[in-house]
Amino acid sequence: MGKGLWLNLLFESEEEKESALPKLRSFWDTLNTLWETNHPFRPEVTVIDADWSTKWQKFYQVIHVTPNLTIKPEWEEYRPENPQEIVLIIRPKNAFGTGTSETTQIALRMLERVVYPGCRVLDVGTGSGILALAAEKFGAGRVDAIDNDPDVFENIKEHLTLNTCSKINPIHTEF
Repeated sequence: MGKGLWLNLLFESEEEKESALPKLRSFWDTLNTLWETNHPFRPEVTVIDADWSTKWQKFYQVIHVTPNLTIKPEWEEYRPENPQEIVLIIRPKNAFGTGTSETTQIALRMLERVVYPGCRVLDVGTGSGILALAAEKFGAGRVDAIDNDPDVFENIKEHLTLNTCSKINPIHTEF
């Protein structure tokens, strides 16, 4: 950005920009007076596309992790390709674990091989709960999903509902 003052403004619409700029200019003038400076008001102004709130969704698509496991964002239409296929529905938010990362996919493939009916699974650092969801769908009798980030639990609860899971126990811990 270089040295000196800079002001970057982001608006959702032209109307918002037109309403806010005079107020911001006045505030800038007040600051110049208080600081006994005379810095010019030259903001970098960006008006974002009004559809920004849903454009990010194009980065999340149906992912076929294995022939029997698919991850589907809730807004995507998808019908399973075979009767044994498990479809996990996700609502990406602020928690790690949307299925797009290689590490999550590797863990999902491993779970598919090792989870057996009635077993107990511990998912440490559960994030979105995607591994816990898969474990239940693969037949686990109980899944404890632990995380130390309190902000992820709203997303986990949404995923439990979206995927009709009832054997997952979300646990917040401080570690």
